[in-house]
Amino acid sequence: MRQISMLWCVPDEFISWLPFAYVYGLKIIKKHKIDLIYANDSPHTCSIIALILSKTTGIPFITDFRDLWTSNPEFAPRNKFEKLVQTKLERNVLRNAGKMITTTHGFANELSRMNGSNMGTKLEIIYNGFDLDDFKSGKISPSDKQNNRFRIVYTGSFFGTYMNPKNFLVALSRFLEAFQLQPSDFEVIFAGSNSLTIKNLLSQLDLEKYVKLSGNVTHRKACELQKSADLLLVLLYSIAEAVNIVTAKLFEYLVAGAPVLAIAPEGEVSKIIEKTGTGMVSNPDDIDDIERCLALLYEKIHIKKELFPRNEEEIKKFNRRDQAKRLAEIFDEVSITNKKETYISVKREKACN
Repeated sequence: MRQISMLWCVPDEFISWLPFAYVYGLKIIKKHKIDLIYANDSPHTCSIIALILSKTTGIPFITDFRDLWTSNPEFAPRNKFEKLVQTKLERNVLRNAGKMITTTHGFANELSRMNGSNMGTKLEIIYNGFDLDDFKSGKISPSDKQNNRFRIVYTGSFFGTYMNPKNFLVALSRFLEAFQLQPSDFEVIFAGSNSLTIKNLLSQLDLEKYVKLSGNVTHRKACELQKSADLLLVLLYSIAEAVNIVTAKLFEYLVAGAPVLAIAPEGEVSKIIEKTGTGMVSNPDDIDDIERCLALLYEKIHIKKELFPRNEEEIKKFNRRDQAKRLAEIFDEVSITNKKETYISVKREKACN
């Protein structure tokens, strides 16, 4: 049904929600005397609803681009007309928003490039982050983990052209053979949705006994797995846009405790790993380099028991409490500015009359 609906839905399959959300939004605004509209742009229909409500009521809105829209590597319009329509919708949203929030400097630069340098004053960057409450319970030791078994954990799904474990799995196969490790010594857990392609790849590389596909799990379970890990894995493969992408799981990894192996191009992920001192970065296109990093990390963590020089001050910057505080400040800035502009406009109107 989703695939069928996408044949006619622009910008996404949730556009049929728009009239109902608009009417209900007006009721909420009238009942609660709303000062500001906030749209989390996933799906993009949310931003369009916010724009129309703002135009109708004069209340300012903020749109929060957790991912890019037309410059997203997964953006695939069916024809030139749809691309034109979606581009105009995006620009209309960005032009009228009181502020635009995005999750990386790369995303902000891309939005400025597409929509003009005047967007700079509107753009705010708030990274994804972590919630300490998710990690306050004691150290998790799942019953299926042997005391001496080295565990690598990846929480998240594999999708698109920039989330693919193939090179990692090939390097893993070589590493296991070089160190002569058995399933009782070493395991990898992929927690999230996985395709048949990955299952076939595990079979081809004879890794089925080493790699466990947990499927989708609750967020609580994902955090438990992260805490149980000896090494946490980030996979972000080389396409031009990947340098600007920072996966949300990275921030939970920072506070979960275990070192991080980021298989990612030089970009924002590598900068965060370097600044926080939480792990190592490997070239996603170089299988030899991935194997080398696996060997170095295994020796450092498991054999030598060495610790990484974590920069706790840098890590604290991604605490969601501090990020929520900044978001509240942005809300105040936009709503207060709108009230001042409305007041001045009313005074001018009275003076003219």
